[in-house]
Amino acid sequence: MKFATPCLTILLFLSACSNNSKSDLTVFEATFNGLEQSSKTIEDISADFRKQLYGRLNDPMTAEKAAVLQPQAERVSELASSVVDYIYKLESQLVEVAGYRLSDKASAFKSGNFKSVNKVFFEQKKGTELLQKLRGFIDSIQSVDVSIGIYYAEMRKETYNYLDSTTDNEMNFSKIYFNDISVAAALSVLAKFENDIRNTESKLISYCYYRSFPMIDRYEAFQTLVGINSSCVKAGDVIEINAGVGSFSVASQPKFTIDGKIISCNENGIIVYKFKSPLKAGKYYKSVKIEYTKPDGTKEVRTKNIEYTVIEPKQNP
Repeated sequence: MKFATPCLTILLFLSACSNNSKSDLTVFEATFNGLEQSSKTIEDISADFRKQLYGRLNDPMTAEKAAVLQPQAERVSELASSVVDYIYKLESQLVEVAGYRLSDKASAFKSGNFKSVNKVFFEQKKGTELLQKLRGFIDSIQSVDVSIGIYYAEMRKETYNYLDSTTDNEMNFSKIYFNDISVAAALSVLAKFENDIRNTESKLISYCYYRSFPMIDRYEAFQTLVGINSSCVKAGDVIEINAGVGSFSVASQPKFTIDGKIISCNENGIIVYKFKSPLKAGKYYKSVKIEYTKPDGTKEVRTKNIEYTVIEPKQNP
């Protein structure tokens, strides 16, 4: 299952940009808000998985597995929340040093203030401290459980490759992401790191949840799976929706409908649906309906709304 992933390419471009025109600052604010919304959505998904996993402790068919996996999921959530709380405090500190009220982050996006960023991340060495927090999170995650460590190792390179590039010199991390950029740009970069953490948390908690499934006559216990490859895109970008039913067999005869259009699944019972995002910046939704047959022969229908944000309008040539 794929969850919303951070807009790494966009953030690297934005953090490297030294132009602080009104238009650029507006883009920074849109990027920050888009990533914050994405992180909140992913956090909600994680909370739902944790709630369902906790409920499996009371089911005789799943209690034994859940007794092992539920504490692991809770530990992952604790580790993620600890780093996210640190990032929130860092954001507030940056806004305060820049001379704005802590309750009014929006005002920070109206100024191309460089000195405050340099003071926080270089003079106060918060860049190095942030790097240590991120690395500590990765090390802690890998020690939660052997199977989680193996599973996580596969996706670590994809999500946290920027940490490997700063191995030789910790100061490189601060220089790459926070050197001579505005408060608006720095807040956007911090939102990117938060999004990475929440995305990791959700993947690992869902991994624990699906491992708790009981086997029933060649079926796994059923749960609909719906994901989007990115919830934060530019106008005209291609968006991919993945959906399926939590089963090792296509015997459940799944039927998928997106915005009223029936989409055929592949031999694994999964669909991959691609479409171009709208040309106008804003928040959009895709409705995904999944119908399937359970092992007892009864029909089940689930509907999921997939949310995504277009952060830049289409520019006329």
